[in-house]
Amino acid sequence: MEKIEHLSELLKNNILEILYKDEVMNLFLIHILENQALKMGELYIRMLEQEIVSIVHIKPDGNSNFTTYFVINEEYLVDIAELLQKLDYEGIMLAGKSEEIRQILNYMNQNKELYIDCYYLFNNDISVNIEISERCSLKKIKKEKEDIKLLSKYLVRFFQAKDPESIKRITDISKLEEIIENDAYFLEVNHQVVGMARFYGFSKKYIDITTLYISENSRGNGYGTELIKLMIKKALSKERIPILQASKKNMKACHIYEKVGFNEICEYSFQAI
Repeated sequence: MEKIEHLSELLKNNILEILYKDEVMNLFLIHILENQALKMGELYIRMLEQEIVSIVHIKPDGNSNFTTYFVINEEYLVDIAELLQKLDYEGIMLAGKSEEIRQILNYMNQNKELYIDCYYLFNNDISVNIEISERCSLKKIKKEKEDIKLLSKYLVRFFQAKDPESIKRITDISKLEEIIENDAYFLEVNHQVVGMARFYGFSKKYIDITTLYISENSRGNGYGTELIKLMIKKALSKERIPILQASKKNMKACHIYEKVGFNEICEYSFQAI
């Protein structure tokens, strides 16, 4: 695979044309190309007879080297494995369909437990039925000292970071500002902040909801349900259909998401390599 040092407008448009054929599954890559070209990270592609057959994108996100990919069909999953082995980066977090991640791990001779998420797509037909408590509201997170301080605290707890190096990466000011620029929100109940959520990326039709977090002393009051409903409303106000991922082991969260209108479309994994 070839590293793209300069992404021309023509190549970018060619890549986007391919990715939009499965927009909902290629959301992360689409978002990077369309909205973060100046802070894109590393992009690799392989072409055969003038056709793009595989793509890999790697970008530090404060918690890992977040890695997404595209292949025209499964036979090119070996390209992903060979590139990751060649680069040998620390902290790779590979995101993709679970069945494909399993094949990539096999190519890399890695016998690791696969962490399975549900990849959810919101059923837009039921949006009119979403009712939200009047006590609950979203407050947009701003690049202000107190907001950044609380955002840092919540992210450290969400990612369960313990060691100083992990905490330093997660609370890096440039990463926090990028999160804020992509739209992040505190959940307020009676004007008191009890949690947060954010959008990770978006395409023409879809938007990803992530980092849904309720502070420990506020759990058990239904605030998680209110938070996801508010984020659905916010996504729809942007004229985009929300998607999200949730661990299959977190049955409580999965039940909440399905209850408010999300349907599972596939098994998905965020896998440490």
